[in-house]
Amino acid sequence: MSASLEQESTPDPVRTQRSVVALTLLLVAVLLAVNALAVAGLVSARRSLVASARADLELQTLVQARTIESDLVSLRADLLLLSRSRALEQYAADREASDPMVRRWSRLNAEGAVLLFLSANPSVVRLHLGTAGQDPLLIAGSPQGDPQILAGPSLIAVEPGNTAPLRGAWPVRGRTSEEISLEAVIDPDALLGAMRPGARARLSRASPAESYDPTNPLLRATARVQDSHWDPPVDWWLVREEPEGGWIEPVSTLSRRYRSTLLTNLALIPLSLGLALLAYRQVRRATRLEALNEQQAQVRELERRLMHSERLASVGRLAAGMAHEINNPLEGMANFLRVLEDDLAQGDLQSASRWPPKLRQGLDRSASVLRRVLTFSDPARTPREWVDVAKVVAEAIDFVASNPEFDSVEIRCDRPAKTFGCLANPTTLGQLFLNLLLNACEAVVESGGSREPIEVTLRHDGERIRIGVADRGPGFDDAALEHLFEPFYSGRGSSGLGLAVCYGIVRDLGGEITASQRTGGGALVVVELPRAPSESSTAADPSGTS
Repeated sequence: MSASLEQESTPDPVRTQRSVVALTLLLVAVLLAVNALAVAGLVSARRSLVASARADLELQTLVQARTIESDLVSLRADLLLLSRSRALEQYAADREASDPMVRRWSRLNAEGAVLLFLSANPSVVRLHLGTAGQDPLLIAGSPQGDPQILAGPSLIAVEPGNTAPLRGAWPVRGRTSEEISLEAVIDPDALLGAMRPGARARLSRASPAESYDPTNPLLRATARVQDSHWDPPVDWWLVREEPEGGWIEPVSTLSRRYRSTLLTNLALIPLSLGLALLAYRQVRRATRLEALNEQQAQVRELERRLMHSERLASVGRLAAGMAHEINNPLEGMANFLRVLEDDLAQGDLQSASRWPPKLRQGLDRSASVLRRVLTFSDPARTPREWVDVAKVVAEAIDFVASNPEFDSVEIRCDRPAKTFGCLANPTTLGQLFLNLLLNACEAVVESGGSREPIEVTLRHDGERIRIGVADRGPGFDDAALEHLFEPFYSGRGSSGLGLAVCYGIVRDLGGEITASQRTGGGALVVVELPRAPSESSTAADPSGTS
């Protein structure tokens, strides 16, 4: 009875550990919730402050727009006063006086008044005093920023800005029968010079988009400026942009103060997670020991099945490779034997005598395949010899052309007159070209035939030999080019070992093989092999392998 009571009073370690994990996770969740609420509050405060800053900036922009309108009205009033000044009226009246001193002093007074006006109004870039249709009486401007009188009919071009220049004309009342007027040219961009330094502002003719972009670090506001007493009438938009930094500084200070608290909370979270992880590992260790023996038994069973599957797959690949490699020379020998029987039946012994060497060649290729299979178990190296590449290619072409299935396929070989070769096994090299030609012929026949022949090109450049086989069959798609030289991959339903065998032969000889889509349709396979000097034709290379 006491033992049972003691057992009931003893807490279950697994249950206790789970409780610790649950409490730790709850604490982490509370910390995350508190920090998330604080961050959300800061984000909300920042958004509210940005909205308030935008409203303030829009109000300031509106005030500045009305200031520009007021400046335009004041400028028109100043120009009107200048046009009715005594200096300009006296100059208009005395410009044809008989006394040259009178004319001179009148002109000096008028020039002084105009220059004084330009100095006080930098937005006015040109003043023109004259009669319509005649040479001007007086032209003044600020070409380099300093007011000056311009000689002759020279004009000052206003630099192209956001808006077109403004023009206005005011009549000058003098004791003369001619109508003399004062014309002024205003630079709109100069009107922005009185605004607060550092503020980014510009005038535009069209209304800009006023959508707010949260990722843009600039605050933006617009206000309309209108005045119909100018030519052309003023209808502008004042656009102002300022950085957010100066407006949201209070929130930034609060964020920096809260950062230390947030970092402390974040430091507590990994500690809590570590305690929870420690408890969780104790729980897992208790359950892992129970399932360890069963898991090891399952692993041993899977390893046994995997080794058995690998052995079966290796036997299957070996059988498929042998069948594929031996089938090609057997098909050629059957074709030669059929032609030999036809020649013997017709009594043409001379023609029949050509086929036994071909049959012997097919037997040699079959025997070579078997020898290559045996080399998998015997690491002994097969010697190489100097091989005439053009001769081996020609023999492969003759071998393929004897197949009645390819009677409609023409094969053309383009090779230079000079002999060149490489160090290789003749039978293995012949098997390489035979596989490439058979693939090209089968592709042409399966696609319904082509009027263009299969083109075989042989070239040598320095220490490399380049052999290309091009056809006008269906070619290769992008998916096929990625897996073309992999074993058991085929786009025509074959065993998928032909190009894989070719790849192995070329790599064994120290060369490269590539395939691509031919321009105009079809496929192009290029084989590059290292070239050997012709004087090595009688020497063997004991270091090579077939």
